[in-house]
Amino acid sequence: MEGFSKQIIDRAERPRCIGSLQEKKILFSQKDLGLFEVRNHIKNSNGLVILYGKVELSDEKKKINQLYFLTNVKGPSLAFIDGMVELCCHKNYFDLESMVPNDVEKILRDDPDKVSFPMEAISMYRFFEVVEALKNYLKQKFPIERKIRCSDFSKLSNEQQYFEIEDIFNDFIRPPLRKDGGDLECLKIENDYVTIQYKGACGSCGSSETTTLDYIQSVLRRETGHPYLQVLAQN
Repeated sequence: MEGFSKQIIDRAERPRCIGSLQEKKILFSQKDLGLFEVRNHIKNSNGLVILYGKVELSDEKKKINQLYFLTNVKGPSLAFIDGMVELCCHKNYFDLESMVPNDVEKILRDDPDKVSFPMEAISMYRFFEVVEALKNYLKQKFPIERKIRCSDFSKLSNEQQYFEIEDIFNDFIRPPLRKDGGDLECLKIENDYVTIQYKGACGSCGSSETTTLDYIQSVLRRETGHPYLQVLAQN
């Protein structure tokens, strides 16, 4: 497989997270309330991916502590699914919201500066719809009790707003950014605008002005209950 990383070649032959019908049967014989199964037929293909595992219900964050998959997919796409499942483990549906296909591509690299597959194989990204299906399933079956932060964000003092924003950043935004060597700082909160500055690797990331910024804004709106909050990035 010319142009593919050794990681992809190895995982295509020996997936790390693949399960079996027998192992699935043994796991589900435990009758644990945290057990789950998600089936996903890949659009415009004959591909089928079945995720199964267990959520740790004793943890208030309700993260997945076991996750395996079954599939009829072969080759590099099998390796992509394997990497994707590995990334999903030990996450809850809030964590999955920050995952993007590029996160999977990065863990499949042999060299951090060299992409793991040729551009013509970008169609593997369609398998990322499995993450969306898993996220929606977990959100419905294992809802997480949200921390009530404030009754009306707009009526808080500027200092109180700052601490609310920092709290949200620490819970939802900073962990995935720091995983890739980045971070962010809240510079100013004025009216309905929150001005941030990216730090580290985030400053040079192409998605920091689009996908990442949209995600930060959606999380802040959700957690503050302020639907008109706008996030601006300062260079």
